[in-house]
Amino acid sequence: MASLTLANEYTIKSLTMDSLKAIERLNQECSDYYLLHERELSSEKKALEILNELPPGKHYEDKYSLGVFNDINELIGMIDIVRDFPVTGEWMLGLLLIKPKERNHGLGRKIHDALVRWAITLGATSFRIGVIEDNDKGKKF
Repeated sequence: MASLTLANEYTIKSLTMDSLKAIERLNQECSDYYLLHERELSSEKKALEILNELPPGKHYEDKYSLGVFNDINELIGMIDIVRDFPVTGEWMLGLLLIKPKERNHGLGRKIHDALVRWAITLGATSFRIGVIEDNDKGKKF
């Protein structure tokens, strides 16, 4: 993925191993998510998992670990998408994590809409969102 620029000057682009420290910082700022999902705070291991973890039968070329960056190139959000999962044509958005101070301003919707348009250009026919059971705000999204 090259990059996607959102109307509000945020940019979505690929995360790499060079992004680990920024991912760790964002994970720490989003401790509410990790306490809800994992029942513990994030660790360095979590940053690696975001980049490396795959569902069964999938390969790295099927996975997109993306970052959302503001106008000063600060990582303020993360996205994890797997294409053709669980079936061909269906894309799974497994993680959309946004820094707390950036939430509740419509950014998540803008990110989602841009990702759907992008995925369609790459052959997606449906776009599924995974939400953990206890995440009431995520369910409303």
